Amino acid sequence: MKVMKDAGLVYGDKYGYHTHYLPLQDAVDYLAEQFELMRSASLNVDRDMTVCQCEYRKEGEQE
Repeated sequence: MKVMKDAGLVYGDKYGYHTHYLPLQDAVDYLAEQFELMRSASLNVDRDMTVCQCEYRKEGEQE
């Protein structure tokens, strides 16, 4: 939890001996946006396994 708190993903409220951690809304919004971008990219990708779509493919390279 300390790593997530230091990264700005969660905050903690102390209640007696216990600390309750909750996600920060900005972090949740950012993650939701990133997942939506991944979802959109996944829906648009060519599923043909014989076609290389990675960024490392050289222009004009044939499989």
